[in-house]
Order: sequence, then structure tokens, then C-alpha cells
Amino acid sequence: CEALLFTGTLFWSVVVTAITSISNLDKLGTVLPGWLIPEEGTFWYGLIQGYLPVVFLELLMLLVPVILRFVGRHFIRFKTQSEVDNFTFKWHFAYRIANLVIIILKNQIYETIDSIADSPSEALGTIASSIAVSSQFFLNNMIVASGTELTWELAQMPQMILHFVMHKFITVEAKSKRALEKLEEPARFEWGVDVPNFIFALLVAAVYSTIVPLVMGVCALFFYLATKIYTHQVLFVFSQQYESGGMLMYNLNRTVFVICYISITIFGILLSLKKAPIMAPSFFFGMMIITALVDRKIQKKFVRPSVTLALTNARIIDEEN
Repeated sequence: CEALLFTGTLFWSVVVTAITSISNLDKLGTVLPGWLIPEEGTFWYGLIQGYLPVVFLELLMLLVPVILRFVGRHFIRFKTQSEVDNFTFKWHFAYRIANLVIIILKNQIYETIDSIADSPSEALGTIASSIAVSSQFFLNNMIVASGTELTWELAQMPQMILHFVMHKFITVEAKSKRALEKLEEPARFEWGVDVPNFIFALLVAAVYSTIVPLVMGVCALFFYLATKIYTHQVLFVFSQQYESGGMLMYNLNRTVFVICYISITIFGILLSLKKAPIMAPSFFFGMMIITALVDRKIQKKFVRPSVTLALTNARIIDEEN
């Protein structure tokens, strides 16, 4: 099943390309009435054209964790909820990475392939150019995440809509006691749904920090607002139904360090493209060594001991600290 999901990421480009093509106002103008499409060159045309692909893609991505949870529960049949969350987290983030790569390379994929065969250095330049060209999409993506998605989370709109329908149209008396009790159950923090969004924002910030710093600024705003909103949700809204013993944090730690290595590599490549023969290798090897040492220290001091630490002892240590 995991092999099938991996294959799906390879063919995900077809879906993403179709979404971005459908969300083109020029193509929509051939289907929709003319009065619905703003005049080309106007403010509204540029605004809608910029955000429409982002909104369509994010709506599509809402289905990914739902499908992954279904696969984990009913096909792979994981025995614990933490295993389902871990599975959802891993593959949800994988499809997020696929989005990033596809959107960056989709406009210049053939040029990149030709450049790799003829001149690897030219291929790196083509990829760097593609990253810069795609910055507007990811800037809009993070603006939508900072505004619409976080507001949606804070408002708990699905629960509000469900309660509204229940009380206004179905009536409470028509539902069973079990259904009413389920309606009153508190929401929980969806690890496989929410955390990949945070890591994706970190990845976008790392990729564009040296190319388009404005994107990193919007990502910082996203994290600031997300910290406020999710702190509120955890304190007053969410109620976790299980303890994973910290198992999920191991993957999160590893993912963050992978992003650090990726950002160092990208910046090193950019320095080499800027013809900095001394600075590029100095930065690359220096930062790689420092990051690897920090990674090793965390693995040695925290990760390995915690794997064999009993949950009761871990809880006591957390309370003491």
C-alpha cells in the first residue's frame, strides 16, 4: 500500500497541473458567463488569477488526509490511532513536498531535463530560476494559510455548521442519544492534518529565505498567528483521546532537520551560481557540520534515551521540568 502511495506522488503532477490549468481565468472564461470574469488587466483580474489556483489546490489537499486516514484504518488496519496519525503525517507531508516540486518545475521541466544532460551547472541555474518564478504562488499560498485557513480553524466551522443543521433542520429529537453524545465530543488535534501544514510552511520559508525574503516574512506571520490560535485551541477546544508516548515527535524532529539540510544545500548552490568559489563551499560544509553536530547531540541526549524511557517516568520528568 505504501508503494502505491509513493507511486501516487510520482503521478501527482498530473493532478496538480490539471488544477492549475483549470483555475486559469482565460480558460474559465470559455465555460462561465462573461460577466463573471473580470476584465483582463484590472485589479480584480490579477487578484483572482493569483489566488484561484492556490484555493483550488488547498481544497484538493483537504481530501488527502481524509483519504490517508481511511487507508490507514480500513486497508492497512493499524491497531492504534497514533499509528494512523503517524502514517497520515508522513504521506500528507510527502504530497505537500510533491506540490512544491511540481509547481516549481512544471513550467520548465523540459528545459531542466535538457540542461541536466548537457550542462549540470546550467540545470542548477534553471532550477534556481524556476524557484524564483514560482515565489508568487507560494507567497499567495502562505497568505491564504495565514488568513483563511487559520480563521477556519479558530472558528471551528464544521462543528458550527453541524450544530446549526442539527438544531434548525433535523431537530434534536430526531437523533439518537448516541448521536447527540457524539455531537458533544470535543475536537482533537489532528496530527496528520495540521502538522504537515506547519512543516510545509517551514519548508517554503527555508527555500525562499535567500531568494524572496518577503515569502519568509509571510511564513513568519503564519507561524505567529498559528501559535496564538493553536495555543487557544489546545487549551480550550481540543481534547486528545490517546497518548502516543512521544512517538510522533521523532518523525517531526527528523523532518525539521531534513528541511535544515535542504535549506543549507539550496543556499550553497545559490552562492556557487553567484560565482563565490570560497564562500559557497565554506558556508555549505561549515553549516552542514554544525547542523549535523546539533542533530547528533539531540539524537544522543534526547531521542535515544526517550525511546527506552517508560511513559510514567517521562511524565514525571515533564512535570518536574
